[in-house]
Amino acid sequence: MSQSLKVRPPGPKARRIIEALYKTSSPIYMPHPIVIKEFKESKLVDVDGNTYIDMDGSHGIRSITLTMNDFPAEVMHAVQRVNGFLLEVEHDLLNTLKLILDADYRFHLTSSGLEAFTLALTSMFEVSKSHSILIFHGRMEDAHVIGLTPSIVHKIPYPYCFRCPFKLEKPECNYACVDRFKELLNELGDSISLVVFKPANPLKCIVPPEAVWRRVVKASDEFGIPVLCDEVELSPGRSGKVFWFQNLEVKPNLVCLGDGLASGLPIGLIMVEEDLAIWKPKLLKVSALSCIGALKTIEKTRDGSLLSKVH
Repeated sequence: MSQSLKVRPPGPKARRIIEALYKTSSPIYMPHPIVIKEFKESKLVDVDGNTYIDMDGSHGIRSITLTMNDFPAEVMHAVQRVNGFLLEVEHDLLNTLKLILDADYRFHLTSSGLEAFTLALTSMFEVSKSHSILIFHGRMEDAHVIGLTPSIVHKIPYPYCFRCPFKLEKPECNYACVDRFKELLNELGDSISLVVFKPANPLKCIVPPEAVWRRVVKASDEFGIPVLCDEVELSPGRSGKVFWFQNLEVKPNLVCLGDGLASGLPIGLIMVEEDLAIWKPKLLKVSALSCIGALKTIEKTRDGSLLSKVH
């Protein structure tokens, strides 16, 4: 047994905690039967003293581990969330994002990625004559739109070259998935208010060819339909750029980010082009602690030394 393991996992303490949890909680799914006590940079220590290297990072959301050294001494003053009031650190975060993107985006911070995604959809319905979306679907996308009726959500299979939903192979397929997407745009026409795509699916380890998304965005532009890039489950820096869509050499009309922006702390962000940011005013819902975490995450991905190691 490895020197990093004191006992074979799950150890006796972990088993006791898990058994007690099953007695008090509703049905839950635990892919890893261990109970973590503390984080030490890229390592995890469980309640039985076993040490593990974290190769998961909360499915890639926590790609950069933040420690107490990353937070100022007054961090305790930042724990409480103050809904409706502008926070100085929130202003700092939005200014930092503006400098990184150098584009005409407006921003709205929320308390979670799911809230950001849902708010972006409902807000687009406010400014659009139509009330339906076309989405490249998967498990999490279905969860995001579960509150919407089937007539509002039109789905198209997610591009997955290894197991192509159209039973074709690249490059002979000539991107048949994009052709199917264009067919749907022709069929649905003006009834679509928004196209939603996720540049990569971290839960299933699927990274479609970048050319697919470039063609999807181009086709949507030709039809005059806004495009939302869903990066809620992705985190800054994992693609080699701060944000994933920057690799695609396209500019989505909207972008949504989640907890990965703050290395796992609860936060959500909507980025929307200025000409679309005309919906009804929404409340600010974000904690100062999450804003500080986001600033630290961006700082660590902007210096270049870390992203230069991403291949």
